[in-house]
Amino acid sequence: MNYMDINEDKLFDDTYMVLTGKKTQIEILEEQHSLYLLFDPEDDDIDINKCCDELIEYFIITEEYERCAELTYLKNS
Repeated sequence: MNYMDINEDKLFDDTYMVLTGKKTQIEILEEQHSLYLLFDPEDDDIDINKCCDELIEYFIITEEYERCAELTYLKNS
């Protein structure tokens, strides 16, 4: 798959849903038949803070401030 084929909105939405526990990877795959994440879920050394920072930057641009607040809380807890 070419990175140009990835829907940026889906990438950030899927990552947000998994990190916040709103949906599991399996639930997303069953609903949408694809899953894009900013991190490798099999990597034990995931930098959650870095993922949250990237998501927050994106959701500031898209003006989804409730998501930013949730991610800030997740990052600080």
